[in-house]
Amino acid sequence: MANPTPTMLSAEELEEEFVTILVGPKCKSFLIHQKLLTERSSFFATTIKSISSSPDHPLTIDLPDDEDVTFEAFSNWLYYSSIPYTPAQAVPDPPYPTQRLQRLYIFGEKYNLPALCNRVMDSMQDNNLLHHARPSIHQIQRIYANTCETSKLRLYCAAMLSRDLVKTAAPEGLQKFMDVMEEIPELAMDVIRFQKRFGRRLYFGTMVEPRLREGFEGVGKCYFHTHLEGEACYL
Repeated sequence: MANPTPTMLSAEELEEEFVTILVGPKCKSFLIHQKLLTERSSFFATTIKSISSSPDHPLTIDLPDDEDVTFEAFSNWLYYSSIPYTPAQAVPDPPYPTQRLQRLYIFGEKYNLPALCNRVMDSMQDNNLLHHARPSIHQIQRIYANTCETSKLRLYCAAMLSRDLVKTAAPEGLQKFMDVMEEIPELAMDVIRFQKRFGRRLYFGTMVEPRLREGFEGVGKCYFHTHLEGEACYL
């Protein structure tokens, strides 16, 4: 089983077996320590076991549908525990951190990397709070098209939508939200889940801020995390 709470591996622990990962339509090549991949992701562990290799045919994995910039961010997390835009900082193009972090989260969910997803989610909350940003309708559509039913990124979108529904009084604003929930029924169900959990605070004077983990308005430090039973959070 992949390690859900990874620690840095020493040079000796990394060993000398490598995997070549070819990413995107242009097949950009990344050379990654095999042990890192198998330690961090059950997907890669299973995939590597199923591939035969030899000195003439080194171990290679093709990821043609992924973006090389996203895989590079994943590689930085593997080796340095680094997440883009962490800690949150002011940038000239505030929507860009959100877009990049969303893509990295989707990648992490796709390849069963919950520890990566948890770190990315925290960075996303912090950056969205700093820039007063939220997932756009277009981003919500892409997220629901590329994540699983239990995705915490989906729940975050629903939480932000729930907050905005309460704060929006204009009919045209409400109609926009109703249209997207009609288009994506799963989003409507996730909104109901969030409101069932935080409805009293949403509607009776105490505001909930999904971009905050702790404090009076926060949703809890692990509300948008995925942990195994008994697993300690990195925070």
